[in-house]
Amino acid sequence: MEVYTVLANSSSSDKKASFEKCKVLGTCSKSSGTTQISTSSKAADNAKIKSVFNQVFVWSGIICVLIVVISGFMYTISAGDPGRVSKAKNTMIYAFVGLIIIISAFGIVNFVLGAI
Repeated sequence: MEVYTVLANSSSSDKKASFEKCKVLGTCSKSSGTTQISTSSKAADNAKIKSVFNQVFVWSGIICVLIVVISGFMYTISAGDPGRVSKAKNTMIYAFVGLIIIISAFGIVNFVLGAI
C-alpha cells in the first residue's frame, strides 16, 4: 500500500492535485496539518478486477449452458416441424459460439492481468 502525505505548507496546486486524487480514491485521513492519501497496490487492484471478470465469465458460461439445454429440449419437442427444428439448431449454435467467446475472453483477461 502506498501512502502519500501532503503537508500543510505545500503549494496550493500540490494540495489541489492531492485532494483530487483523494476524492477519486476515497481514502483520505487528516491529522495535525497533514493529509494522508493511501492507495492499494497494483497487484491487489488486479486481483479485484480479475475476480470480478472471472465471476462474470462463470455466470455467462452457466447461462450459455442453460441455453444449450433449453435448445436441446426445444429440438426434442419440435416434432419434426422444420421451423422449430431450425430455430432450436440456430439457438444451440449461437450458444456454443457464445461459450467459445466467453472461454477465449476468460483466457485473454487472465493472461493480460497476470502479465501486469
